[in-house]
Amino acid sequence: PIMSAAKKVKTSSDVPVFTLASGHKMPQFALGTWKSPTEGATKAAVIAAIKAGYRNIDAANDYNNEHEVGAAIAECIADGTVTREDLFVQCKLWNSNHRPEHVEADLKQTLTDLKVDYVDNFVIHWPMAVPSSGKFCSTRLTGAATGSASFIPSASVGAAPCASFVSPPALAASGAGL
Repeated sequence: PIMSAAKKVKTSSDVPVFTLASGHKMPQFALGTWKSPTEGATKAAVIAAIKAGYRNIDAANDYNNEHEVGAAIAECIADGTVTREDLFVQCKLWNSNHRPEHVEADLKQTLTDLKVDYVDNFVIHWPMAVPSSGKFCSTRLTGAATGSASFIPSASVGAAPCASFVSPPALAASGAGL
């Protein structure tokens, strides 16, 4: 009998993969979350994608929706749709965090937002750095294009202080020193 695609939930073995040089498997198709809106829409989209068989989820802290991606991943793991090992989660190092002392803080914020203990692929978002304050790591907690944010050092991230950063004018207006 022919099974309706809507009733068949795909498993990891149904997803075509690339075998990386390390021997790890990376699903060939990914759900990208760039420009996915917050307020529940991203979470719903990620849940629907995982239930439809997507196993590669692409995120970045600059997209301002990693917390929703993480909530969706956590929900799909909790309800038994997938295990963490079924998913290939990739994320990106933000452009102003290329300094060695900022990389770990950037990754820790992403791990917190995604509600995972590890990511499968952590890449440089764009192969060029942008100006860094040097003192603080930058994470985009309110979105890249909102134009409103304040400089908020976070004690929750390990060795390097982390800060919310949206735009240089917002940073300057906050009175925080660079």
